[in-house]
Amino acid sequence: MKDEMEQVLGEEPNQQGKAETLTADDYNKIATQYSKLVGKIQDMELDIKLLKLRRDQLQDKLLEYFTDPDSPSKMTIAGRTLSLRREVWVSLNPGTTAIRSARAHGLKDLVKTTINTQSLSGWYREMEKQLEDGKSIPKWVENNMKVSEKFKIAARKVTK
Repeated sequence: MKDEMEQVLGEEPNQQGKAETLTADDYNKIATQYSKLVGKIQDMELDIKLLKLRRDQLQDKLLEYFTDPDSPSKMTIAGRTLSLRREVWVSLNPGTTAIRSARAHGLKDLVKTTINTQSLSGWYREMEKQLEDGKSIPKWVENNMKVSEKFKIAARKVTK
């Protein structure tokens, strides 16, 4: 398949800058190539959907393993290092109280008529990092923001 793709993609346009005169047979060949490529793309897209579904199922099993305190924090297998990655996304609770509270606590640039949840989540992650041992999340944050965590398995190619 790779050779076929290189052949189709590697065909040079008319080098002399002149408009080619194509016959009905030429258009049929082009249409056939096009149709085959569309079919291959659709097949690959389906394969990718199925692969992602299977990956997500395996990730659920690995999450159980990596969240076990007796398990290692990462493993290198099949040329990839797998580890637990925490993602935090924050949004304000519905209503004007949460918006007023966030603005009153210095988040005016993050809290506008529309909420920039990516920036707000970034602010939260930084605030969380800066908390001293034993200190908890400020009450105004707990009362006005919905914090959700999602864990995924991080996989990166091992370099030699």
